[in-house]
Amino acid sequence: MKKRGINVAALAIACVFVVTIIVFSACIYSDYESGVKAASAKFEKLSSRAAEASGIFPSGSREFLNMFNSAVGSPEVFESIKLEIEGQEAYAFPAQAAETRSAFVKSFSTRIVGGDGADIRISANIYAVPPALVFYRAKIAFIVILAGTLTAVALLMYLYLNAAHDGEEDVDFKNTNVDDDFGESLLDEDEAEKEDVPEKSPEETSESQESGEEKEGAQEESAEGAGEGQSQENKVDFNPLENAYADQQAELPEAQDGGEENTIAQSQGQGLFSPTSGFGWESYLDTRLESELIRAASSEQDLSLAIIKIPNMTKESPYYGNICQALLDYFQFKDFVFEYKEDGFAAIVQGKDVDQTLHSAEILHSNLKGVLAETGGDAKPLIGISSRSLRLISAERLKNEAEQALLHAAEDPESPIIAFRVNPEKYRKYISGQSEEAAE
Repeated sequence: MKKRGINVAALAIACVFVVTIIVFSACIYSDYESGVKAASAKFEKLSSRAAEASGIFPSGSREFLNMFNSAVGSPEVFESIKLEIEGQEAYAFPAQAAETRSAFVKSFSTRIVGGDGADIRISANIYAVPPALVFYRAKIAFIVILAGTLTAVALLMYLYLNAAHDGEEDVDFKNTNVDDDFGESLLDEDEAEKEDVPEKSPEETSESQESGEEKEGAQEESAEGAGEGQSQENKVDFNPLENAYADQQAELPEAQDGGEENTIAQSQGQGLFSPTSGFGWESYLDTRLESELIRAASSEQDLSLAIIKIPNMTKESPYYGNICQALLDYFQFKDFVFEYKEDGFAAIVQGKDVDQTLHSAEILHSNLKGVLAETGGDAKPLIGISSRSLRLISAERLKNEAEQALLHAAEDPESPIIAFRVNPEKYRKYISGQSEEAAE
């Protein structure tokens, strides 16, 4: 939309330039046509007055010259005037005539026989378009073109700043390819492990723990209110985005990998979020991911899924609350973060492709390492990433790709972040094979 607006503005500026030049040329041409007629009339009047003066006063006398000068009037309309009597110069303006003549000047010449029989010759160069008028027209055109030029410069600066902002990269990565069935995974080497993790003061740690406890208490109160028969709209007051899929609670899919307890808890009216982590139940992940994939496909946007695993972590771990708080601080919206098995979380990342998500995951990984270092945890976070990559893909397939990337990250201790990159050619062949099997 922005590009279309800039193209329209650029076309409008070009049209202004062209119209300004055309109007300026047309005005000068019109002034010249009318100026030629005015110059001819001016010279005829001057000749007539000179003939009249020669009939009253002797040619070349002071009285004659005064009457001739009065007939000349304002000399600004003349480029030059010359009066000769019997071959002798009697009047000249200016004293030294210019060597080159303007393109807007008309030349006139005539011969008069005075009342005393003297031979009088008058020659004049008269402006058809006065220089003052040309300057005025050019000034107006210059102001209009200058305004258009400044507007074009402003648009170019706007494009440059936007391109520079979009091209920013937070972290540089080194990737190696790992073959899969029809895709390739990207290996990200954790270069940030060598950097010192900033330490928080005891006061800041205690404040974060207190805020986490307050949020857990608020979630438990919401769950209790739901059990007393409150409506769905009054039960949850976390974020307006939750209402987009609140009606899906009655049709929850079966939980996987031992998630029966989550399903039972939801059926008892504990809301959309787990009171322990504050994030969505794992059984909501497939439903919400499928909905977001459909939305991304309709708007031709990308979407990524990141699965975060903290090995050996449980909900009773001393650092579990701090990990949840770090994830909430990073993703901002709890609607797109879900519990995933006992030791992990899954996050839906909107509007980012696999490379952008990979770059962001490096920052998240560093944050999680800092939290674990503060609380004395020795686990190393693992992150597996997969992206829609403009494919029409199911939620189950996208989740499987992210899980495969997570398995690769677990197998290589030096590469805690793995991104699954699709090979378009292999993926097309895979889709074609699936279509042929379905047709048979």
